[in-house]
Amino acid sequence: MAGVAEVLLPRGNRSVGFDFGVGILHGGSMPATKLPLLLSPGWQMVSPRSVGIPLLWQAGAKLMCGQTDFAEPVTLGEVGLVDCPVAFDPGRGLAYGYASPQGRQREDFSELRAWHLDQGTGSRLFRLGLNQWALWLLRYLPRHDALLALVATDMPGEGVNIQHQLVIFDLAKMKSLLVSLPRDAFLPLDLHPTRREVLFYGVEGYQVVEFSGKRLRRLAGPGLPEGRGGCYHPSGDKVLLGGSGIVLWDLVADTLDSLHPRGHYPVWDGSGEGFWFSESSGDVFYYSLAERRAERVLALAANVHPDIRYARAPVLTGDGRYLATCLTRRVKRSAGSEPDAPLYRHDHCLCVLDAQTREVWQLPGPCRNAAWAEAGEQAKHSRF
Repeated sequence: MAGVAEVLLPRGNRSVGFDFGVGILHGGSMPATKLPLLLSPGWQMVSPRSVGIPLLWQAGAKLMCGQTDFAEPVTLGEVGLVDCPVAFDPGRGLAYGYASPQGRQREDFSELRAWHLDQGTGSRLFRLGLNQWALWLLRYLPRHDALLALVATDMPGEGVNIQHQLVIFDLAKMKSLLVSLPRDAFLPLDLHPTRREVLFYGVEGYQVVEFSGKRLRRLAGPGLPEGRGGCYHPSGDKVLLGGSGIVLWDLVADTLDSLHPRGHYPVWDGSGEGFWFSESSGDVFYYSLAERRAERVLALAANVHPDIRYARAPVLTGDGRYLATCLTRRVKRSAGSEPDAPLYRHDHCLCVLDAQTREVWQLPGPCRNAAWAEAGEQAKHSRF
């Protein structure tokens, strides 16, 4: 298809709210109450505004899309509750995601779907087996016109036997290729910016694996981060590792540099001279390599019981100016709550940060797996 100069969003089909903690549809509009934020000096809270790039995100079991003023969010369709990222194809103007039932339904299915952002319609792209599901990795590769995903398969036999494989979905030929992975290549963290390589984490440490399934190198030993996030530098010669601390792995010298004693899910900024990360599900930090210093940019107020369960790396626009991140505050329920209610309540919001003007705004409500729908010239700045 010809290149898409801009992505238009259909009107109507307004958003539906979900309780993200239990994945139950409760109907109605998104909550109007914004969560209080603690901001670093120099940052300010502003009213939502459009930055000219649509944003995709999952609200419970629904895939949403809208401009960043959040005036008319659109429900594209159901995706289910499996933790699988959303990918965007700027040439076709399509969003890709994994869909499965969110609960007990008459129809069982497991498939990759595509949604036309300008039409608000969706269709099945690839069908998976009912014993398979895609999770943790879904990336559009424009150089190959393909999707790269991690697929888990529940293998027959006694006990639990889950096999992980890389799957390359060729969008031009509409064919898929399953690739077996080396032992302990469990959790995919990032793709190399120029080479056909994936960074994995497992019980035995880190490893770099080719798309062909060949292991290229390993990193093991005591004191390594716990695999909660990893990100290649735009140059491809070093990588940030996260999880109970941030470590810089120099791939050329094969050396480690401990940068911060706490932190998870790091992602490089647009310049490659610093990075964003989190210490919990409810905050965003920035680390300057030149100053070797971390600064908390924002955090949800009254988050007296923080956890890391919902934390993910912020997603940046191709030029690194705008960030989208899903934040969560964990609140202990009062004594008068329902007897069978969970001990904690989770409050969520989707935040957009402008790193140039140091402004932030939010959409309260459930959020996970945000992605920018950059089209045309915007997408050329992307690492992939």
